Amino acid sequence: MTRQQVLDSYSVDANGVIRTPGKFEGEPIYAPAYWESALEGAYSFDTGHVFGFALDDAARKEFPELGDAQCLLLEEADQGFVYSELRDIMPDESDLDDDMEAGGA
Repeated sequence: MTRQQVLDSYSVDANGVIRTPGKFEGEPIYAPAYWESALEGAYSFDTGHVFGFALDDAARKEFPELGDAQCLLLEEADQGFVYSELRDIMPDESDLDDDMEAGGA
C-alpha cells in the first residue's frame, strides 16, 4: 500500500494521523501500509504478537513521518486496533511482547 493509497482510503489530518474510525484511528499514516505488508509476510521479524520492520531510505522517502527511526513495530490489540511504535534501534525480539503490552506502542 502506497502513501497515496492510504490517503485515498483514510481521512488523515495535517499531522499525518488517521482520523477515520476503525482499526487505524489515531495511528500514523504509515500504519495501514505496513500492516498490509505484515499480512503479506513482508516483515523483518514476527514474534507471534508483534511485527517488526527494519526501515531504510526508501521507506523514509515514501513516509517521511518515519524520521530517523530504524525500526517500526506493529501490534494488533485484542479489540482489533493496530498500534505502532518507532524505535531508534532494532530491538531484541524476545523483549518485545512484554514491552508492547506494557504500553510501549
